[in-house]
Amino acid sequence: MKDLVMELTGVFGPSGDESIICEYISEAVKDYADDIRTDALGNLIVYKKGLSSEKKIMFAAHMDSIGLMVTYIEDNGCMRFTVLGGVAPAVIANQKVIFKNGIVGVVSYEGKDCSSTGPMEKFYIDIGTSSREETSEFVSQGDTCVYFAPSAELANDMLASPYIDNRVSCAILMECIKSVKEVKYDTYFVFTTQEEVGMRGAKAAAFGIMPDIGIAVDVTIVPEAINPVRNSVLQLGAGPAIKIKDHSVVCSPMVKDMLVDIALKEGIPYQLEIIEFGGCDTAAIQLTGAGIPAGCISIPIRYVHTMSETVSMVDVENALTLVSKVVETGAGL
Repeated sequence: MKDLVMELTGVFGPSGDESIICEYISEAVKDYADDIRTDALGNLIVYKKGLSSEKKIMFAAHMDSIGLMVTYIEDNGCMRFTVLGGVAPAVIANQKVIFKNGIVGVVSYEGKDCSSTGPMEKFYIDIGTSSREETSEFVSQGDTCVYFAPSAELANDMLASPYIDNRVSCAILMECIKSVKEVKYDTYFVFTTQEEVGMRGAKAAAFGIMPDIGIAVDVTIVPEAINPVRNSVLQLGAGPAIKIKDHSVVCSPMVKDMLVDIALKEGIPYQLEIIEFGGCDTAAIQLTGAGIPAGCISIPIRYVHTMSETVSMVDVENALTLVSKVVETGAGL
């Protein structure tokens, strides 16, 4: 699993430009699917037929990542850009990025009135060229790029890498597709697009499937300091988090209770997640059609949306077990 997560984090796929990561996942799981297709928004939908077609279950793990998009090329060859998702100036200052064609650049900022904290319009990408014409031989307006940094194994079975969010959840669904032996109800594993820019892919996929329940698998932020006002603090290594609420959604109590019941019955360690920020595909699924009961299994990580997102592989393995048990038991539907 660790090798798969590390490999997935290095596959290109920013929001709106997910074709490479989509093809990678499709090739890896196609032999284990009863049907596999992409929809109009580029979502990859992997279907496994259940023992019964009376109910439908949908899992969603977004395969897109945050990134940058070129908006303008200056006369000196440097490029201005806009962000795809939650990108902070302090995080990208003087960092390397890589384009789809393999061109590497450095993000930096101009002028004495600018610092590593912004304003964002003072930032630019330098690929080593010295004119607009030269840059245009390699990169065009609208091209996208992502962080360019290696993965690293840490102590205590921890992994640090860019794009743990949300390739770790893609790895979980991929392994479930390959390993689950019995599927109770028709199950759709959806690798969604454009989550980082508004949970767009999940809404289209859920409308096409109209499942009886939907479960997103995503990451959640581990606080770096304990806030005594909070009722609970998530920890790495203490198990996947079953979401109750974030800024975008209050999860369906039925789905939350079902996930807790399965975790307790199977002896899977878990945490409960209540956060006042962030969002996930659960929100888009829940508001599809006349409404779909929806929840979320979250993988705790530190340093979200940086080059060093850090996860415990113990949490990843336990999340895989929880997802697999939902598939096998039919989630109590």
